[in-house]
Amino acid sequence: MKFLLSMNQIAYFKPETTARRLKNDYYHGSGNPVHFLGYLRLIRLLPQLASRAKPLQPALYQKEVREIYLDTPWDQGANPWLALFLGEFREFFTAVEWRQLKIRYQRIHLSLGKVLIHWLKDTQKQITLAQVLQFVTIGNQSLQRPSPKLRC
Repeated sequence: MKFLLSMNQIAYFKPETTARRLKNDYYHGSGNPVHFLGYLRLIRLLPQLASRAKPLQPALYQKEVREIYLDTPWDQGANPWLALFLGEFREFFTAVEWRQLKIRYQRIHLSLGKVLIHWLKDTQKQITLAQVLQFVTIGNQSLQRPSPKLRC
């Protein structure tokens, strides 16, 4: 994955410059809402890590976040990862909209859990396979080493 902005750039750019670059990538580049929301999470967390970083300004990203959650079918299983971001963007919605979004989230909660459990099981299988291969490789290397010869 290519980083559109580094943490250093986010910390020292003006918030408007960062917003312009992210919006340009979202509309004319990757168009991936998961990447866009991931950058917003990073912008929100960065002031805790860097003292000069500006806090997230929701007004700069209001249109895009509202478009992602109100106008796209994120709750129909096409992209279950968007549901995981929902709780972090409460300030972008009115109270009525937030209730509707929470109801949509609760409807997909069970299927989202199944997707995550399946993904975690696949990841665990890959980790276990990598560990077995590592042990087999180490075992083969030790068998192939010549035994030291004793010289008298």
